[in-house]
Amino acid sequence: MTALRGMRGKLERGNSRSILQVAFSLCSRFLKGRIFEKKHDCLLVREALALFAMSITLETTSIISKTKELCAFIAEDSQFKKLQGDVARFLADDASKLQYQSVHEKGEELHHKQHAGVELGPVEIKAFEDARDALFENKVAADFMDAQRALESIQKDISKMISLTMELGRIPTDEELEQANSGGCCGGGGGGGCCG
Repeated sequence: MTALRGMRGKLERGNSRSILQVAFSLCSRFLKGRIFEKKHDCLLVREALALFAMSITLETTSIISKTKELCAFIAEDSQFKKLQGDVARFLADDASKLQYQSVHEKGEELHHKQHAGVELGPVEIKAFEDARDALFENKVAADFMDAQRALESIQKDISKMISLTMELGRIPTDEELEQANSGGCCGGGGGGGCCG
């Protein structure tokens, strides 16, 4: 019962990692037949497993809590708020949205023609380029496109950092992040776990 009392104390102090170690030890002893010397040993193992489950919950809660802190920091960041504002201004501007959609659809149409082996005429190429230039001159639309790229980049960088941390079991170095971003084997789809 001493080990169980020790685990309870560690749980109260929030030392979930130590609880995991003791719980694993008790479960290992149970599987090897080294306990059950007394009738109450069955209760000991059951409570040990319950504490083990609680420790997992504590670890998860801690991760979620830190994730929420990160989200709160992002939401309050002045640059992030500016990017959000640029997106909101574009979404509220029907003329800019229509112009953006028109250029996007025309670009897709020309792309599909090229992919199908159709030769593009100089007139339709010039018409598209003029429409695209006019879109870039529209400050609301231009700010939206810049904001969209910036937000996607932030999301990609955060996802890559978390993904590599879970893969490596530690915070990745700048070199590992750069390698991953360039399509290297460390989280870049090459496999092999070469960053370990």
